[in-house]
Amino acid sequence: MLFNGDGFDYAAQLIEVTRKNVIATIKAQVKNTSESPLLLHLIQAVAKPDKMDWVMQKAVELGVTEITPVHTKFCNLKVTDKKLSHWEGIIISACEQSGRSIIPKLNPVIAVEKFFKTNKIQQGLVFHPEATQPISSIKEIKSSCHLMIGPEGGFHDSEIKLAVEHGFHSVKIGHRILRTETAALAALSLMQYIQGDFSFV
Repeated sequence: MLFNGDGFDYAAQLIEVTRKNVIATIKAQVKNTSESPLLLHLIQAVAKPDKMDWVMQKAVELGVTEITPVHTKFCNLKVTDKKLSHWEGIIISACEQSGRSIIPKLNPVIAVEKFFKTNKIQQGLVFHPEATQPISSIKEIKSSCHLMIGPEGGFHDSEIKLAVEHGFHSVKIGHRILRTETAALAALSLMQYIQGDFSFV
């Protein structure tokens, strides 16, 4: 079974396999129905390499649509083109593992201030352990939602203020401080449960 990112699976028969090439004959095209109706854009503050790898992989499994790594005041780890290519490989592998045939978009790393200036936000949630508003207070989740997760040192107050000025709601998940990689996965899971395709039926 093959996929190329167009939303279909392709049943194929392998004809020839060499060290560098694989030749296959496509037998059937099948619509893949694994995508969530909820479009989730994860804005993830850059963390240590092993943690970013984990977030990339698990975010794809949880149905993320788009990922933008951002630099913040408390996190300015260097990200090379090689690292971006590495993350793209993780994303493709996670699609294969989880049965997805649409590859989430990975954007270049951008400063968080510049992200706000260059993106139009329909609905955004910035997760902050000191927020007074619990995520349960958000009564309606739109079909497209931005989720912003801070670095290991947390967001600077000025970044939270800037996010709110650009239409984000500052919310918290429970009463405990979560690690950046835990917060990302918890936020994605909650969104899929509230408005996406997670179901106990």
